[in-house]
Amino acid sequence: MTVRNLFVVDALLGISLGASLLGVPVLVLLPFGIEADQVRVFLARMFGASLIGHGLLLWLTRAANAVTVRSIVRAHLCFDVIAGVVSAMATLSGLVNAFGWTVAGLFAVLAVLRFYFGVIQRLPNAA
Repeated sequence: MTVRNLFVVDALLGISLGASLLGVPVLVLLPFGIEADQVRVFLARMFGASLIGHGLLLWLTRAANAVTVRSIVRAHLCFDVIAGVVSAMATLSGLVNAFGWTVAGLFAVLAVLRFYFGVIQRLPNAA
């Protein structure tokens, strides 16, 4: 796995999930046991728009210079850690059903990869 591949995979995941949250939020929320009232549908669509934006950012910067890539990786690392903790807390508290562990697990995997590329690995020409 290279950082470029991570950007491509993450971009495709973000754009596809974001489009799903925008288009059919009720179907995305259903497996988590979340009742899709108007407020939750609105928030799901807003999150979908954010995921599409992040996905496009990753796609458009997949070949950027090392300093830019490292900054983006570290910013997304912060997001993944926070979102993973929030997802785990929601699952533990019963706010979402056990399917919430898949989201927490995905954020954990992404956080490990981003930690490797953003902190451990020395990218060429990085300051």
